[in-house]
Amino acid sequence: MVYIHVDVNEAALEYKRTGDWMLRNAEAEFDKGDLAQASEKAWGSVSQYLKALATERGWAHDSHGALAVSADKLAKETGNSEIRMLFSISESLHANFYEASRDAESVRQHIAVRQHIDRVHEFIVVMRNIPYPEQAPRKTHIRERPFFRNKAGRL
Repeated sequence: MVYIHVDVNEAALEYKRTGDWMLRNAEAEFDKGDLAQASEKAWGSVSQYLKALATERGWAHDSHGALAVSADKLAKETGNSEIRMLFSISESLHANFYEASRDAESVRQHIAVRQHIDRVHEFIVVMRNIPYPEQAPRKTHIRERPFFRNKAGRL
């Protein structure tokens, strides 16, 4: 397996760019009425931002559990306990992708997905405002593959 060494700052920035791209796509999918795709892309936005902040701090972020731990650590680091709740909301969107429990026929469920996506927007704002750690643990971030957002590799 070939590993790519990427500057920590560049890696974190790319995760954030991907998170922004996914959130825009969540909105577009919601507008088209595809709640499952909107849900997954909103979750993806949160996971990319968590990966960015975890990368800056040298924390693991290679699994769903590691992302949950990162959310807990960020809540402790910032003193913002709402981070845990917002992470849970985003997880429910992730589950909706697999279960499709919030189908377009149910107005109540449609509203719930909209409200959850709005909360993801709040979560992204919170994460954008978390400052870079005073001491970065390392200068490079190791990846197994290059970053990509779509087949063309563009935003």
